[in-house]
Amino acid sequence: MKQFSRDFRIIPSVVPADQESTITMHPQGENARFIPGKTYSVFIREVEHACAHYSDFPAAVYRCVAKEDGSLSFTHFFKGEQKHAVSVQRPEDERHGMHYDINHRVRYDHDMTYHFYLYSLAPDLYGCRTLRGELHCHTWESDGRQDAARTVGNYRAWGHDFLAITDHYIHFASEKAMKLFANAPVDMTLLFGEEVHLPTERIHALHFGGRESINADWRSRPDEIRAEVAKIMEGLTVDEGVNPEDYAWNVWISRRAKELGGVSFLAHPHWVWNYTYFVSDPTTKQMLREGLYDALEFNDETSLDTIVALWADLRAQGLHIPVVGVSDSHNTDTVSGMPGVLHTVVVAKSRSYEDIAAAIRAGNCVAVDCTSGRPRIYGPYRMVKFVQFALDAFYPMYEELCRPQGMLLSEWSLHGGNDAECVELLRAHNARSERYAKGFFGLN
Repeated sequence: MKQFSRDFRIIPSVVPADQESTITMHPQGENARFIPGKTYSVFIREVEHACAHYSDFPAAVYRCVAKEDGSLSFTHFFKGEQKHAVSVQRPEDERHGMHYDINHRVRYDHDMTYHFYLYSLAPDLYGCRTLRGELHCHTWESDGRQDAARTVGNYRAWGHDFLAITDHYIHFASEKAMKLFANAPVDMTLLFGEEVHLPTERIHALHFGGRESINADWRSRPDEIRAEVAKIMEGLTVDEGVNPEDYAWNVWISRRAKELGGVSFLAHPHWVWNYTYFVSDPTTKQMLREGLYDALEFNDETSLDTIVALWADLRAQGLHIPVVGVSDSHNTDTVSGMPGVLHTVVVAKSRSYEDIAAAIRAGNCVAVDCTSGRPRIYGPYRMVKFVQFALDAFYPMYEELCRPQGMLLSEWSLHGGNDAECVELLRAHNARSERYAKGFFGLN
């Protein structure tokens, strides 16, 4: 069933579960306009519960009169947290209601009924929205290709709402981006980030959102930190095949990230280096089993299938490990037209770091893999269902509204952020994307 069309804006498309809500279909062209005063039939079915008996597909049916502006509204009690299929049928007399002398133009059958979905959310999630983000990427400050401005611009052009630049060993690029765009009129959250390598390249961990850099902390007091790690090793018990020193460093990194108020996760598990896993599988399993890090990274540079299978096995054992999707991008210009290839979607109240971090820690997030065309979504069933709906019904238009913002942000630093025309254009384009998002998720 068609889930996205330019013909209508459906406001809102997300409603509270077990309540009545009024939905309005706003036509986006004369072809979609309902004729004022005419009566149209609206059929609503519960996607998850309707098919209890194959002989009967119950639907709520409404007869709705079109308004003077060509829009159509209906009110319905949306039962439970689920997707709802809506069909709007035009009256038969509209089929032959519009003729040209040439070709005897009539409405085609596929124009007679319009199909779309709505989603009702339980109280703990209603009032939230989906936020797309990148939590692992690099700029030319380490081994990437683009500078911070173009990196931010490219991700915004793909409809990203938050971004952590995580250069190797350093945090400079993420801070540079935060300062550069501090006054930019765009609702995109830029987070402090870094890829942590302690004490050597043997360790790859991601840290974002903390108050200070873990890499810089190591450089400022290496002897003191080595002593802290040695103390961790004294009481450490590791599985066979686990390097105790490396494991102790991972323990220290994860603890330090928490002390700094940050979120940390294991970088590219099952990454093949020199024909073997860079981190041994027993090490990965023990870190996940003991909850060392806040989340598990899904990254297609690694063997995604095996890490997804490992995550599924651990979930079957009762370990509920949040997952995030990342691109580990080193050249954002080469990922043309794709939203960061792999990326994270969180369901959160706001774009604040606190709400994004809380959503990840609570598992209100998914990893989205766009490498093979149709997105593949990994995460808890509840999150996957809602994000799938958003990817189909919300993001096509949202990406288009964000695209010009990305181009303007990429040019931001060329004029020191002082180009008045650029500022006004960004403000106008951002207002449009925000208005659309708030209307879709019922946040007005």
